[in-house]
Amino acid sequence: MISVAFFLLQGLLLMAISPLIFGIEQWLAAWMQGRTRAFRFLLQPYRDLWKLANITPARPQTASWFFAAVPMMVLAISVCLMFSLPIGNGFSLLAMDPILLVYLLALHRFLLSLAGLDGEQPFGGLGAARTMYFNFISEINFFLFIIAMTLFWQASQPESTRSGLSAWIAAHQTLGWGIALQPQLLLLGIVLGILILYELERIPVGDPATHLELSMGEKGVTLAWQGRDLALVKLAEHLRLGFFLILFGDLFLPGGWPVPVAWLQTPLFSWLLFPVKLLIAILGMAIITNPRAKLRLGRVAGPAFFAGALSLLSIVFTISFHLYFQAGSP
Repeated sequence: MISVAFFLLQGLLLMAISPLIFGIEQWLAAWMQGRTRAFRFLLQPYRDLWKLANITPARPQTASWFFAAVPMMVLAISVCLMFSLPIGNGFSLLAMDPILLVYLLALHRFLLSLAGLDGEQPFGGLGAARTMYFNFISEINFFLFIIAMTLFWQASQPESTRSGLSAWIAAHQTLGWGIALQPQLLLLGIVLGILILYELERIPVGDPATHLELSMGEKGVTLAWQGRDLALVKLAEHLRLGFFLILFGDLFLPGGWPVPVAWLQTPLFSWLLFPVKLLIAILGMAIITNPRAKLRLGRVAGPAFFAGALSLLSIVFTISFHLYFQAGSP
């Protein structure tokens, strides 16, 4: 019971800091663009959620019950994602299989797309179509990424009995700064970074001459929600942002310290290192997404092809090294 309570508090803590992660990213984006923001702006997402939560939602008269239920369903999916993340090399409340992760992300986009069509809003159909297009691009690459990661860890630690995201994170902690010596993981880190941009729809498309951000798929869908419904959808977005940045930090940022000191290898140190890795991931997201101009819709698939090529290259590296060491090096 104590372990369950600890894992529950761990998930609630990650949920609580997710809007703060979004606020830090927006504050860094404003700073990079030369706009001055006070530090209280970091808490603005909490104020926005509270204000929206106190507004009675107004739904389209033509929408069905499904349109009203989608905000709660997408929030439930995001909550499941947060409770599947361990901090450090520990366990989590939910054991998330990587394949299940891909299906949950696809279900999230599918529900939003159906809601966009059900709302019968002018931009709902456009946003729904582009959301499914982004999902098609990223889903194939996610499977390649999972295959490459699974092959790497099975070849590196065949004796491990754990599986899922927590197993990947625990195995990563054993590498420490040795991750820089693993070319497969460096390639897969770039792949996950590209996939995060697709999943969070941080690759903008559209006409650079216009001032409207209607090209973002989920943004076009969420225009139909108001009040508490919009608060639930925004909270789900914050949770997904927090999930991906924490996952990236746990998998591809050093999880140990090169100095052979005993207490630096303890779970307590991994908890102390957690906010540092999270801030690095937030800074990386802000640097990558802000200075970039919009792309044409036909060019959005370019980074996905590049990510797929890197995943295949990582698979070839892993299989080649494994066969080489099985045969015995001279």
